Amino acid sequence: MSSTQAVEITGLLQSWQAGDDQALPRLVSRLHDELHRLAAACERRERWHSTLSATELLSEAYLRLARQPMPEWENRAQFFAVAARLMRQILVDRARMRRALKRPRLEPGLPATTAAPVSAPIEFLDLHRALEAFEREDDHAAHLVELRYFAGLTQQEIAVVEGVSDREIRRVLRYAEAWLMEWLTARES
Repeated sequence: MSSTQAVEITGLLQSWQAGDDQALPRLVSRLHDELHRLAAACERRERWHSTLSATELLSEAYLRLARQPMPEWENRAQFFAVAARLMRQILVDRARMRRALKRPRLEPGLPATTAAPVSAPIEFLDLHRALEAFEREDDHAAHLVELRYFAGLTQQEIAVVEGVSDREIRRVLRYAEAWLMEWLTARES
């Protein structure tokens, strides 16, 4: 993205923050292709495939973004981090809803032990729980994971946004991946 485009995006974010109702639609229109790629990537990460298409996920995220309290927008990366978090939450909500529908209904008078077991946990929900646990352990590193894997920023873009070296970002992301894998493996056993 050129510096002119970055300035334009920042200007739209600031206009939206200042109360310009037309700034959000212009911003989303300007970033539609990038947001659609982000939505598609988020949807692909859910192993059991969401009932939402990338376009539907983007539309739902847009509605939630428009309804949420206005943050202090700083830049494009922050906007994408918020959009990625909203998309992740939408997928988590959908996965929870599907899991709830799969739970067996007990007939009146039957003890709970006769019910069939709930199917294997949905991997996306496990990942979400792992990220929540990791946020409690290391909030900053969890934020970097979200920027990389949900907002789709490159390590170089994250380094610029965070004001640190690429090498530092690589180190933190390796640590985060190891922590998350250990947590997920421990949950499986």
